[in-house]
Amino acid sequence: MLAPLFYGHDLVMIGNTKPYELDKIANIILKHKITVLNQTPSAFFELLNYLPRLSDSNVRHVIFGGEKLSFVKLSSLREYFGIVNFYNLYGITETTVHATFHLVQLSDFDSPEISNIGKGIFDNNVLLDFSQDPSSDIGEIVVGGPTVANGYINNEEENHKRFRRKNGKFIYYSGDFGKYLENGEIEYIGRQDDQVEVNGYRVELGEVEESIKEISSDILDSRVVYHHGKLVAFYKGNKHYTNDEMRNKISAILPLYMCPSDFIQITKIPTTINGKTDTKRLIEKYLIVTAEQEKENSDSTIGKQSDFDDWLLEKVTQIVGKREIDINKSFLDLGLTSVQLISLHQELSEEFSGDKIPSIIDFFQFETIKDFEKNFNLIRKV
Repeated sequence: MLAPLFYGHDLVMIGNTKPYELDKIANIILKHKITVLNQTPSAFFELLNYLPRLSDSNVRHVIFGGEKLSFVKLSSLREYFGIVNFYNLYGITETTVHATFHLVQLSDFDSPEISNIGKGIFDNNVLLDFSQDPSSDIGEIVVGGPTVANGYINNEEENHKRFRRKNGKFIYYSGDFGKYLENGEIEYIGRQDDQVEVNGYRVELGEVEESIKEISSDILDSRVVYHHGKLVAFYKGNKHYTNDEMRNKISAILPLYMCPSDFIQITKIPTTINGKTDTKRLIEKYLIVTAEQEKENSDSTIGKQSDFDDWLLEKVTQIVGKREIDINKSFLDLGLTSVQLISLHQELSEEFSGDKIPSIIDFFQFETIKDFEKNFNLIRKV
């Protein structure tokens, strides 16, 4: 926030506009002639649905961060190169947000499977550490320099793991991995621990597991897996809770993006021959349970009522990947992410018209398909 002000530029705040109201954000960009845009890749590509021609705006610099950038997807914007500069940045909160930068070049699309995050902002302050496997060309990303924090408050275990002193200064071990490219820049590979990205947020699976155990003394143990873009929780306990009960309880402890979409009770935590949690078997259990739930919920699905109702049911069913869904469950409980809801809203706006057109906020206010059925009567555009 301070950077544009420091250099004498204007900083435009979106006020009461919600981050998912991309139609309103697009209008703000056009109205205030925004020149620099900083977003996660997933949010930016959704925003383009409301800015059909990026060159028609005043945007000249797009800064990506918060999640891995797909250069394959970015290649669709080649026509804007020379008009708009695209930057791929890597960073974490512990290093004051940004640590590396890379100005995207047309040559990057010769190998679009590579996510190039460039070099350290302070030249050589971001390096790879190969101590875990000296024979590998993949190393852990470590960050030094003046922006590195001094550690976590009251968390000595994590401090010992992440923050280490070198020449009297702290170096942060990120848990992210990368490899050097021929020009010395770094290709981002990803994480190799229990941290995942959900809607651009970093989520420690272990933290979610511990929070689930805090819900009740009846819950003896828990495991969380990341499957097809969402968190799925498994718990071992003396009492069975419904999905809604668990989501209500966990949402009082964790922010929404850290709350699992599904909760499944199991009798024991499966392990591999090495004694580690057998994630594959947990996912297999999840697929079996969801198939059984689809069968049980078949009586709750929408019948033939209107073109819009049928369309909405079909779209949600396609997104969540199930044959049948419960129209009484919220979109989030069904497994849709906020980014998917934004995309769904865009498609709806293009396909249907009526006296009362749903806004993106309505997807959060009227949370279920049944709510939409009651509150909106739309007809397909000719």
